[in-house]
Amino acid sequence: MENRRKLFNKDSDFGKLTILVYNELMTRKPVTYGDIIEKFDGKKKDSNLKQTAWKHYHSLKIAFNTVKIEIKNKIKEKYGYDGVCIKEHKRGKEVTYTYIFEKDNNPLSEEIKEPKPNIPKELYRKICWACVCMAPKDLLSYLFEGQKISIDHFISKENKHILFTSANRIKQTHIDLFPNLYKYIENKKVLSFIYEPFDEPEKKITLHPYGLKEYNERWFLCGCHGCKDERMRVYPLDRIKSDSVRVKEDVTYIEPAENLCEDYFKDIIGVTKKKHDQKCEIILRAYSKYMFMLMKTKPLHQSQQVKIEYNDENKYGEFTIMIMPNNEFYGRILQMGENLEIISPEEVRNEIKKRTNEMAKRYNQ
Repeated sequence: MENRRKLFNKDSDFGKLTILVYNELMTRKPVTYGDIIEKFDGKKKDSNLKQTAWKHYHSLKIAFNTVKIEIKNKIKEKYGYDGVCIKEHKRGKEVTYTYIFEKDNNPLSEEIKEPKPNIPKELYRKICWACVCMAPKDLLSYLFEGQKISIDHFISKENKHILFTSANRIKQTHIDLFPNLYKYIENKKVLSFIYEPFDEPEKKITLHPYGLKEYNERWFLCGCHGCKDERMRVYPLDRIKSDSVRVKEDVTYIEPAENLCEDYFKDIIGVTKKKHDQKCEIILRAYSKYMFMLMKTKPLHQSQQVKIEYNDENKYGEFTIMIMPNNEFYGRILQMGENLEIISPEEVRNEIKKRTNEMAKRYNQ
């Protein structure tokens, strides 16, 4: 990977060329040497000037061949596929190159990514210290109550401002459980507590706790009920009765299965996951450049990839994500408004259609 990264070093003209060639190929549109020359120079090429006379022509040839080879090698490594990935077509005197491998829209995504800069230790320490203010304010207030240190300590005395902050300013219920739950997880203690769902009778729960998870300004306790191969359970702190939490010393703590927490969350948005949920590829279409860039710069999920780049001719761009659709996913889609559409699969599209129709009925009454 390191050698591939060196090819995409943007500090050299050759690196800029390889990046440009790769990015143009990833649009899945036919690309020519002339296209790269125009984009590299930022102006339409002189029709009287032969491509071979261009000052970077020799480097351009090497860049094209190198990128083609690297894409082919990476796809072979990743998928075991050794066929045609880039189709070549003669168009008059020019040759066009089109990326056609369907399974991966960005095979060299890791290699083309800029390397993380080295951060001086002192600066790293200062950033970590300042980032404490990213935590919920009511949690910090609870933790520091009665202590010599307080939340005010994290405000810059020189400039009278907080360097880093979070939008999370909502008063959270039962945040006082947080310190003890953290301690119980660390010490591998089995817990019992009363769980109070909003729409069902209260239940007594026995849980082997594995972690605390925050989503959408709400904290959740994650764990299993006791069977080693059981799926993970997630309980919002605001529905755990504060004075009911007890340690069950007579029950042996069961360690989580390997990667249990990571596997539970990796294919969902948020925390909701039902037993028989299935992962599927969802195609989303953004109908304005603003919406397209909003989605591109802040993906809904780590699996999100660009399927079609936004262009002014079509007036839309498309993304794919591989997830188990849940309430949190539908909520995020509705949050994005009318300029984002689910194209497929049909059952996911029908679910959002059902929800928007119900909303329309309420507003039309």
